[in-house]
Amino acid sequence: MVKNKIFANGMTGGSRFRPLALLLALVPAVCFSTEYTVSTQSEFDAVKNAVLQPGDAILLERGQQFVGMLAPTGKGTEAAPIRIGAFGTGDRPLIDAQGLNEAGVRLEGDIAFWEVSGLEIINKTEDTDSYLFGILVVVSGPDNMVYEHIYIDDNYIHDVNAAVEGKDRGGIHVYMEGLNSSIIDDLRITNNRIEDVGGVGIANKSSCADVVVEDIGYTAVNLWTGVYIGGNYVNRTGRNSIIVRHSQDPMVEYNVAANCGRYSHGTAIFCFDTVGCIMQYNEAYGNTVAGSTDSSNSDRAGFDADYNCVDTTIQYNYSHDNEYFCAIMKKVQRNVVIRYNVTQDEKQGFYFYGFDSNTDVEDVHIYNNTHYVSAGNSAAVFVQGRKPHDTLLENNIFYFEDADDSSYGTGNLSGATFNNNLYYNITPHSSDSNPIIGDPLFTSPGVAGTDINLTTMGALRGYQLLAGSPAFDAAILISGTVQSDIAGNPIYDGAADIGAFEYMGPVTQVTFDFLEGSVWDKGAGGGAIGANATLTNTVTGNSITLTAIDVIGQDGTRASEGEGHKLNVFGSTAYLAVDDSGNPGGYNQEFRNFNPNEGWVFAFDKDVYLETIQLGSQNNDAEMTLSSELFDDIILADGQPSDVHELGYRFVPAGTELTLMMTTPTNGVDTGVGVQNITVSEVPLFSGATTMVQAESYDDAIGVVALSSSDDGGGKMVVFDATGDEISYEVNVLVAGTYLVEFRVASDSGLVNLELAQNGTPLTTLNRVIDGGATWTSVYKMISLQAGASTLTVSATGEELQLLNWFELTASYGYFEFSTPMDPINIALNQTASASSVHSSSYAASKAFDGDLVTRWAATELTPWIEVDFGATVSINGIRIVETRDRIRSYEIQVYDNESWEPVFEGENPYDNQIEWFSEVSGSRFRLQIMSATSNPTVEEFELYGISDQSASMAKFEADSISFEWPNAPGTTYAVQCSTNLVTDAFSATVESGIPALTQTNSITVKIPDESAGFYRIIAE
Repeated sequence: MVKNKIFANGMTGGSRFRPLALLLALVPAVCFSTEYTVSTQSEFDAVKNAVLQPGDAILLERGQQFVGMLAPTGKGTEAAPIRIGAFGTGDRPLIDAQGLNEAGVRLEGDIAFWEVSGLEIINKTEDTDSYLFGILVVVSGPDNMVYEHIYIDDNYIHDVNAAVEGKDRGGIHVYMEGLNSSIIDDLRITNNRIEDVGGVGIANKSSCADVVVEDIGYTAVNLWTGVYIGGNYVNRTGRNSIIVRHSQDPMVEYNVAANCGRYSHGTAIFCFDTVGCIMQYNEAYGNTVAGSTDSSNSDRAGFDADYNCVDTTIQYNYSHDNEYFCAIMKKVQRNVVIRYNVTQDEKQGFYFYGFDSNTDVEDVHIYNNTHYVSAGNSAAVFVQGRKPHDTLLENNIFYFEDADDSSYGTGNLSGATFNNNLYYNITPHSSDSNPIIGDPLFTSPGVAGTDINLTTMGALRGYQLLAGSPAFDAAILISGTVQSDIAGNPIYDGAADIGAFEYMGPVTQVTFDFLEGSVWDKGAGGGAIGANATLTNTVTGNSITLTAIDVIGQDGTRASEGEGHKLNVFGSTAYLAVDDSGNPGGYNQEFRNFNPNEGWVFAFDKDVYLETIQLGSQNNDAEMTLSSELFDDIILADGQPSDVHELGYRFVPAGTELTLMMTTPTNGVDTGVGVQNITVSEVPLFSGATTMVQAESYDDAIGVVALSSSDDGGGKMVVFDATGDEISYEVNVLVAGTYLVEFRVASDSGLVNLELAQNGTPLTTLNRVIDGGATWTSVYKMISLQAGASTLTVSATGEELQLLNWFELTASYGYFEFSTPMDPINIALNQTASASSVHSSSYAASKAFDGDLVTRWAATELTPWIEVDFGATVSINGIRIVETRDRIRSYEIQVYDNESWEPVFEGENPYDNQIEWFSEVSGSRFRLQIMSATSNPTVEEFELYGISDQSASMAKFEADSISFEWPNAPGTTYAVQCSTNLVTDAFSATVESGIPALTQTNSITVKIPDESAGFYRIIAE
């Protein structure tokens, strides 16, 4: 599964999300044949129907407006796509199709290798019979073709169509028409903002694709591949927000689907005729009857697993304030997984089963979702009396603030089985043989808000669990589930939690209190806090620092410009204020409050979640605005004394500037407002997953020097040259336990003498001889970290000059090491490849040997083979299959003996991507023959190894035993040792010895002694 990390910003002046640059980085740089720069209407008219060649571009000037429809033709190439975009500075170029043209941009015919970006398009009409679009692509060229690379990125489309509902009109639509056996490959619709359109915001459709679910298996023909819909903001549509159809493994992620169904009912995001569709990290809200001209309550979900679909996954989404969360069609579809989602205040409830009289849906698994309903919102688990079918609900939280609002619905519920769910203010379902009853102890539920940051899901942190939650360690283990929760926290096998969040330890809050007597109060009558002062909340003892960066006066000038403005804490009123008394403006007592147009620019030195801000006001009309480039403005209205405003756990990276400004009141009089306090919580540095710490990012230091580093993975290195030199980091360790630490070190002399300590207690020492001459080396250690706010210190215990570039911590339970660790080498990289079937040129066999996990080989049959030819005899004893879609069930590794293919290894389910080791075998051609699969296989990498050792790794704990796996080293025996003291690396006790090397992967499970030691390792004897 390819995951593009996409980051939000504002709509104007740039895209909301930015993955396209990453995509284009994979395409070779080219010189475009012709760039048509368009600045006038006559130039627009001259190129609007142009026939373009590979590499050509039509670029519209920013700040200009054009009337009509841009409808060029032509076909690009992989090395030279055709582009439509913008040039210059200022606002986006605007195309106004005026409701007289089918679209602002229309591409039709033999369409491949096209990119459209950076435009603003409107196409408004009052004619409800018009079928209008913002951008329309119609592929209708020769048949039996693969049409590749259609990218539509970073466009602003609004005011399209009138008050219309239909699915075949709207914002961005990509169709294939009149063809019988063709597909589109590599369609990407990303980072667009679509608002106020009739019909559907984003959709695709094929004239020749189909999925037929059969009694055993399914048949899929002409499904599109490489369909990615990500980072779009779709608001106020006539019907649906996003529809993905006729696709194999489409990805729909990081989209906001808001207020759809304004003129008809329709689910916000849904799939149809798809195999392997994934909808994740999306926010859907506002799909309600209220505000719509259509009174139907049906089809008003945030998400929908529609019919003719196989292997649909709906995960990591936030759905709120819709009629209900998820629709599940009971017409034929198979294997629906709905997991790790959060729902908040859906109007009717959670699950709606369409086509109520049908029973053709198979295997619906709903687990680890968190459902929250505040008081006054009556909601049902199964809405509108609909009957579930073949549905299992496990590890979910059903939380009702008021028991009077809870129900399961009025229909026949015999088609649903409940198991191990947590119930609060709702009676456990009768089928649940292991119900858990009680308050899940959420951190702060019901305040997540709208338009949250989907890359962090920080706004949902109110649904994290507090200490003592009955959901903690209470989940049943579900085979094959995901490895992280909705916020990316690791899920611990055998001890997972119920709901969408894993418990990650205590929440550390810091309140910066501006009241009289706090560290901010500088005495009675107020005291100046100048711009650029750095102040630490020493009252709470926490380590977050709030920095006052600047103060803005009434006339817009700043303290940093020498204008004399400053922050002030007025003792008698006990509010943080702005002293702008020397500035004209007609307001009295400027030093007592923020007055209209006055502001404060500040930042935090750590990553934080914004929790609350408490105001104090002189007048009910007072209003403050909190703004940042990270999120839409937060209006803090009312201005009543002691008002506490929820900030929705918005994630703010360290150093990000925030501006708090008094908004000018409508009555124009002096209605100032003060600030009593701001509460934030620290984003943990160590949450139990892998965390890299850059050496130069220390909070305090003694005697060291930070210099530029040429080593990978670090910007600077820290130089120690005397005993006692040290660096320290203020961290919050959320999960106590064992961590594997990788230190990246170097030394001129070849000696490393460093110690790592937590709160002054040594954790481990490095006393090693490594290669000299400043050669960078990784040294591994195991440590035991305690949870909570901590100081980690790295100090020198010798006089040698030594260097530290970074260290990385990974949550672990045990580890093994060899006497001579050595990294395995993939000898198949970039070797000659072939395969029995290839989906398209974008998925060639060579893609499995290019070392790039973004590319992949894809087949058109269930049992294909892929081969690598070295051209000379080589020896291998290990393979790794990187196959993120989890389709392969069994396979053989075969070698060609000049007459036939002979099996050398048999394997199953390579989804864990581990190296499989076996007895050495020689040959020049090797083949991966897939024996069985759930659907047509696709493999990111097929790696072959010729070295038998591998570097330090981790083992697996069970309740009373520990299991190790390690590669074959012929003729070697091994021993399992344990230790309670890793400071001196004293693995003094041997649990088992004389373990022989096996012919394939070595593995052993040993019982943990009753007097359980803290750490285990396996070493070569």
